[in-house]
Formats: sequence, C-alpha cells, structure tokens
Amino acid sequence: MPTTVNGVGTHYYGKREVASRLGACQHCGTAGKLESYTTRLWFVIVFIPIIPLKRVRLIDYCPRCYRHWVANPEQYEMSRQLAVSGAMEKYRDQPSAEAALVVHAQLLGYHMHPEADRFRESVLEQYMDSAELRAGLASHLDQTGRWQEATPLYERALELKPALPDVRNSLAWRRTNENKLDEAYELLDFLRQPGAGQSFNLSQLELLAISYQKAGHHERTLELCEHLLREMPSAGEQFKFRKLVLTSERALNRSPSLLPEKPFSIRGLFDSKSGTYAPWVRWAAFGSVASFLFTVGMIGLNEYRRTHRTLQVVSVFAQPVSVTLDGGPPVVVTQRTAIPLSEGPHTLKLTGPVTSQQEITLRSSYWSRWTYSPVWVFNVKQLATISVATMKYSAVPQPSTQSWLNDAELSYVPHVDYVFEQPPATLRVEGKNGTITKVHVGLVQFPPSTTFLGLHNSLDQDLAMTFAEGHLDRNPNDASLLNVYAANRPQAGATEPRVTAFLKAGLWRKPISVAWHRAYQHQQSVISNEAALAAEYDLQLQQAPDDAALLYLRGRVGPTRADQRQHFQLANEKAPQSGWPAMALAYDAANRGDWAEAKEWADKASPALRSDPSFRALWHIVRLANGDLPALEAEYRQQIQSQDYAEVVGAVFSLADVLASQQKYDEARRATRQWLATIGGPNASAETLSSFDLALDYVCGDLEGFRQKRSSLSPKSQPMFQLHLLLAVGDPDAAVKLDSLAAITENGFEKLAISLAYSLAGNPTEAEAWLSRACEKLREGDSDQQRSAALLQRATAPTSDELDEIILRIIDTPLFLAALGQRFPDHKSELNARAKRLNISRNSPYLLVKQVLDQP
Repeated sequence: MPTTVNGVGTHYYGKREVASRLGACQHCGTAGKLESYTTRLWFVIVFIPIIPLKRVRLIDYCPRCYRHWVANPEQYEMSRQLAVSGAMEKYRDQPSAEAALVVHAQLLGYHMHPEADRFRESVLEQYMDSAELRAGLASHLDQTGRWQEATPLYERALELKPALPDVRNSLAWRRTNENKLDEAYELLDFLRQPGAGQSFNLSQLELLAISYQKAGHHERTLELCEHLLREMPSAGEQFKFRKLVLTSERALNRSPSLLPEKPFSIRGLFDSKSGTYAPWVRWAAFGSVASFLFTVGMIGLNEYRRTHRTLQVVSVFAQPVSVTLDGGPPVVVTQRTAIPLSEGPHTLKLTGPVTSQQEITLRSSYWSRWTYSPVWVFNVKQLATISVATMKYSAVPQPSTQSWLNDAELSYVPHVDYVFEQPPATLRVEGKNGTITKVHVGLVQFPPSTTFLGLHNSLDQDLAMTFAEGHLDRNPNDASLLNVYAANRPQAGATEPRVTAFLKAGLWRKPISVAWHRAYQHQQSVISNEAALAAEYDLQLQQAPDDAALLYLRGRVGPTRADQRQHFQLANEKAPQSGWPAMALAYDAANRGDWAEAKEWADKASPALRSDPSFRALWHIVRLANGDLPALEAEYRQQIQSQDYAEVVGAVFSLADVLASQQKYDEARRATRQWLATIGGPNASAETLSSFDLALDYVCGDLEGFRQKRSSLSPKSQPMFQLHLLLAVGDPDAAVKLDSLAAITENGFEKLAISLAYSLAGNPTEAEAWLSRACEKLREGDSDQQRSAALLQRATAPTSDELDEIILRIIDTPLFLAALGQRFPDHKSELNARAKRLNISRNSPYLLVKQVLDQP
C-alpha cells in the first residue's frame, strides 16, 4: 500500500477502467461497494504528484480499510484474457455442467462479476435439473462473499438432490447463524450416523452443539458431544471441547462425565496448535518457564559479577610496586593496574618501595550487583589523590560535587560510570528539565614535590624519603622535589645522613645536574667542609675545564667572594644560556642593593630558570624593587591555576605581597580567600582560615587586627607568623613563650629577629642573650652565615667591603644589617640605609626591620 509521512511518500492518482460490485471485503469483512480500477502510483511531496512510478490495477479496493490487491495492468489483462477465453472456448466445444463451473470460477477469479452473473443465469437455464451445478455455483459465490446470492442455489440443489453433503453442510451453517437450530440438526443427520467421522468433517456438529449450549439446550449439546466423542476420541483431550461438555454437564448436574481422564502432556502444554490446554494455562506455563530461566539467569549474573570484580591498585611511587593476592603470582604496578578479583576476604602483600601485608575485604550488597557498578581502589600508602565526582548533565548547567578517597588504603565506591577515564564533555538529555547523573573516579596528578611535602609533614620520614628517592632517580633534575627533599627541617636531623648519602651517590653522574649539586651543597655535613668539596670540583675541572656547570658549582663553594664571582663570570661566558651563573651574579648585586644590575642578570637567567623555586624567590624581590608590579600580579594570578600545590601556595603569598606593596590590602585578602574557597570549599576549617589571615595581617601590616584576635588564636595557627607578629607589636616576651618556638627558630635569623625585638623593647640583656644564640646557630651554617656571626659579635663595625663578601637570602640581609646597626650605633645610618634598599618584600621580618629603620 502507498505510504506518506508528512505528505511525502507514495500515493495513487487517477482511475480508469473502473468496475464495482457489492460484496464483503475479504480483509475486514465489511459489506459494501468494492471497486477495481487501473491507476498510477506517484512519488508525492506535500501530496503533490512529482515522479510517476508505475501503473497498477487495484482489485476490490475497500473504502473502509483501504486494503486491496494489486496487479500489473498489462500482465493482469493478458492473463485474464487467456484464462477466461480458454475456459470459455473449452465450454463451447464440450458444453457440460463441469465446464460451466470452470468458466464461472475463472470469471469470478478475475473479478469479472457482471460477466459471471450473466453467465450463471444462462447456464442455470440450460441445466435446470443439475443439483451439482447449483452447489458449485453457490460455493463460488460463498468464496467471494456473496452469501445471500448463494443461499437460493443451495436450497434448489437440496430440493433436486437432498443427499449432497456439501449442500446440507452449507445450509446447516446458514440455519445455525439464523438460530434455526432444529432445522440445522435435521440437515446434519448424515453426520450423526455411526462412522460418519470416517468420511466427513464433523466440525459443523461441534458448531451446532455450541449454538445449542448458548440457547440453553444442554441435553441436545451433550447428545452431539457424545456422538463426537465416539467418532473422534481425540476430541476428549481438547480444551475447548472439554469446556463445552463440562459446561453443559454442570448445567444439568450430570455425573459421571462423558469425558475421559485427561493425561498430562508436556508437549500439549507448550504446543499452541494442540488445543489440549487453555491459552491461559499455556501462557502461564510459558511464563513460569521464562520466570524460572530469568531467575536462574539473574542469580547466575549476580554470582558472575560477585566473582568477577576488579581491584584498582594505584601507586604514585616511581619504583614498581609488586602486589600479591592470596599467595598468587605477583602483579607489578607502576601507576595504576586493574586486578581481577572476587568479592570476599583476601590477603594482600606489597613488596618494592614499601613492604606490608594486610587483610582486605571486597563486599557489596547482593541486590545492588544487578544495577550498580562498584569500584574498589587500593591506594598504596594513601599517597595518590583520588577524586569522586558526581556530574550532572542537563540543559540548565548544574554544579558537580566532588569528594576524596583518603580515609583508608582500600576505598569502596558503590557505583561508578567512568573509572580512571575521561568522562564525556556532553551527553544528550531528553527534555528541558531532564538530568543525567554520572559518577567519575579519577586520579588527580600532583607533582612529586607536593606529595612529598604532605608525606614529610606526617612524620613518616622513611616512607617520605623512599618516595622522593624513587622519583629523583627517575628525574634527577626535578628542582622542586630536590629543594623540599634536601631542606633542613626540625625533624631533618635523623634523615640528613640518608639525604646526604643519597645525593652524594648520584653526584657525579653525567650530565651534571646543577639542581642535584645545589641540594647536596645545602647539607649540613657538606657546609661544614666546603673546602673538601671545592677540591673535588677543582679535580673535575682539570678534566673538563670548560664545563660551565662545574665552574658555577665550584663558585658556590669558593673561599672568597672574589673567587666566587670569578667562577660565576667564567661559567656565564662558557654557557650563558644555563642561567645559573647569571642567577648567582644577580644575588650578588641584590645583596649590595644594586637592583638595576640585579635585574640585568636576573633577566638573563629567567628563560632557563623561571620554574626553579630558588630563582623565583629572587626574581620576585628583584621585580618588586624595580617596580614591575602589574606584570607580577598577572603572572601570579595565572600560577594559582596550577596543580603544583607548593607552587600554588607560593604564588598566593607572592600575589598578596605584590598587592600589599601597592597598598591594595582588601584585594590581597579577597584574592587569597577566593583561592581558599576553590581548594577548601565553604567547609574550610577555621584553623586553615586563621593561618592565612595571620599571613595577610603581616603582609598588609595590620597589627591592630592581630592585636584583636591574638587572644583567640590557636598555638597551631601559623606559629611562624605569630612569632613575627608578636615581635612586630613589640611583645618579644610572648613570642619566646610560644609552644613551638624551638621548632620555628632552627634558623639562626629567627633568633636574630628576637634579639632585635628585645633591643627595640629596651631589654639589652635578653637582646644580647638571643644574639648569642643566633650567632651560635649561624656558625653551624655555610660560610656566609659563619661570616655573619663573626661580624655580629665583633667589637668593630664591618666595612662595606666586608659586607659585600656576605651573600644571604634577600629577606635575611635587611635583618642582619638592622641588627648590625643596633650593635654599632656610630655606623647606624649607613647600615640602615643599606638595609632600607633591601627591605622590599612585605614578608617577615619586613615589619620588624621597618620599625628599626623608622627610628629617628
């Protein structure tokens, strides 16, 4: 049939050679006018015929259901002419009732109803006494739905020859439909004879029995059924027949039943054609079997999922970690490995950079296994940062929520859609208000230095050292990790021999790693014997006199400042692109307060060392001193987006320093709090907020704000900033009573700051005592710190040349000069003038030094 969608498709247009008749549609059974005609099929757009496809002949088109037959007009016409003319010719040659039936059938078969009617009338007149002819013609009319026209023919055939079975059957069917049941009963007497089932189809008797039952004649119904059972014993197994008998027997209260016992048949239960059971019984059986198979399948699926789980093992160690489960073969994990595993208890053993054995249990709810996809993540030593993000895809953007798997080494997430894979940026959502929720588990990649800082601060020194050493063996030029690994901390006393030994073992690998040597040179045992290290560099330079890295490193341990500058300048000539010699010369100029020269050298070092933490500290102050504030502010705002926690924290404090230098105090606080909100969210701890508030109070010089909150501060809230704020407000007595004083004054310059604060407070006794402690600590440092201690305790003021010989951290030099000014009042003006040129950064001890410099 033609089909159109929104007016586009195929459609019939035009009618030719129309023929119509009254009859019943053989598709829907509706009586009405049926048409046959020739038309053309078109391809249409908006029901407008565009492309002609083919001519067709529609046969018996029903106006109600639109169904019909289709034939090729030419082929149909040719076939019709051949068939009809052939039958007609044969009839003319040998006229007989049988030949007439053939012609009549051909005419009706080709829907030539008017011709068939005329032919039928002519042959009926010719063969007036032929009962067989009338029965055949009536049968043809029945097949075309013309039952009313067929009935008189059957009745005349019955009169002519009452014994014709087909005629009696057809008339009995008509009498049954007319509710003339007794007449039908009499017409079917030949079927009620013993043995009739051997020759005839007894279905008409069953139909009559059903009609008698509907009319309430149960006796006659059972009589017919009893006959049917005798003729066809298999009928007793048919559900419909048994229902027919039982209904009438119940109506008559008749017992015993005519029906035989019904044997159970599996085949009959599932064979829709057997008729042995009611449809609902068969469907119930199918449903039971399907339910059983479904249940077994779901149980099997549940068990399969229980026994086919995956343990995601994540390690951020550089060294491979070997994982053994339940004594099986080891699995090597370098970063992340999925290990097939069943739910239940297991013994997990780790070997490699860490060694441990523990019992773990994988367990999920029985009912959740069908719908959820859980994930178990084993985070080796909880060093990896693993996030669980719940993402919402919708037409109106909705915020995602994020949590962290950091409570234990083994974590369980009940359902995950994307496991350590990038989730799609968009998903198709149905409807404007539709929302799709997905869960993503991912590994947040942080630089090794950030992970090491968190691990080192947890006091698990051995694990921290193992972690760092693995990554440094892989990447010996990781300056960020080297800096935090080799840094001197309060707890570093136990680890310094290990750090020194590790660095010394890789000292002379080629090519020379400057960052590695710098870290090694900062170790206490190396500082105390710089001459021996200088001799080693001289020995290496004899073999490679033009090696710029060796020249630079040799300059760092030179006995005099002139010797150091000579090596730095020579190294810069050999390899100006390395940046290290230029940075050293920038430090030299900065300590003398020559900021223009310092910037020239820093500009040369910047392309190579922009990412080095020690250079960034120098670069920050040099640019502050030279007024490059807008560019610095933009750069630090960009760096805050980094994932290197150490770099980000440094950028936050540096941005606050830059903004405070421009008196943008409110903006400094706002920028810091915005960053805190991104990492801590609205639930950031009060301790974290107060720690940063103290840092902001210091760089913004808000001493009054500190005085108001100092009584409510926790001792753990940034003790270093508490110390320097107490010194800045003139309360060194409170500063020296801090619980963590010993830890935060490991640096000799913190003790020197306390001495200077006591001097400002008019307590020379304590000032001298703390000066002695500071010098004692400085004498444990490098050669510059040792010379600083000597000048602080010398009886005569240092000369300008002597001061030029000392290179300290830029933030420590103003404090050292201010302390010298307090100790040698006669030279205070020139010492303070030099200190003022260097007191640039707002970080501690800026405020204390500023108070000294502001004295008349």
